[in-house]
Amino acid sequence: MEIILFVLGSLITWFFSKYYYQKGNKQTPEWAKPLIEALPNSKPSEEELLKIVQDYIDAGNAIIHQPTQRLVCPECGKTAKNFHDDDVSLDDICIVKTSCPFCGWEQYNEV
Repeated sequence: MEIILFVLGSLITWFFSKYYYQKGNKQTPEWAKPLIEALPNSKPSEEELLKIVQDYIDAGNAIIHQPTQRLVCPECGKTAKNFHDDDVSLDDICIVKTSCPFCGWEQYNEV
């Protein structure tokens, strides 16, 4: 009886381990590989990390949405290149409404 419980417990543990290993073993997206390879082996300082990200942006690998200055949607994380912009004029002020087509997030900016 004890052997059966041991084998049963081992199998259950193996299934959980396999499930979480596969869940955590995701493929790295192609766009992120250069940025990940540029990271140092030890924890970078804030200045080093900002320089790595700035170099990545300067190389044209990331698109910054100009009115919002965002790389991604703050709600769903989709890239800023998917944002929709609409111009709204109020008297002498030009307002740009930016929205994410995936989650509906909106932001208004004066330009």
